[in-house]
Amino acid sequence: MEMLKKWILPLLLFLFLIVDGVLSKSLAPLLGDNAIIVPVQLSLIFQSLIAFYNPSNRYWVYVIIGIGLIGDIFYAGLIGINATLYAVIFYVIQINAKKFPDIKLARAFIVLMSTLGYQLSFGIMTLVFRIQTKSGLVYGLPAVLKTLILTMILFFILDKLFVSYIKKYPFIKST
Repeated sequence: MEMLKKWILPLLLFLFLIVDGVLSKSLAPLLGDNAIIVPVQLSLIFQSLIAFYNPSNRYWVYVIIGIGLIGDIFYAGLIGINATLYAVIFYVIQINAKKFPDIKLARAFIVLMSTLGYQLSFGIMTLVFRIQTKSGLVYGLPAVLKTLILTMILFFILDKLFVSYIKKYPFIKST
């Protein structure tokens, strides 16, 4: 059972990566434009929550790099973009988690800024490496704004669920 407890969150993170890809493609027609894919960023939000509630564990950086590589293989078009961005964002959030222990609004702002930073960095990298994409910076401000609004809504929902999960299963905080 201990081995299973260690793999619950990485498996959930992998599941969120898959759901993120499916929802990003499925929500595009609902949000007004079928040509622009609006990234849902579920995996980024979930790894932000892990960083907030477990700010000193370096094990998660390796898990995040692995999830980023899987995301690169399936979604990015160039291996290393998501792995690098996810790891840097995770590390920055871990640093900020120590400064803002339980302030929800500050955490929401950090997630908002990390999503914006991810979108801008991903857009710049896709422009530099000339990767064809239908999301983020390449399609401009409307796609980024829709992503940020969706990120805030999902952050507050997932944060409530994650906190209730931590209270029910306290082993998460000590991994």
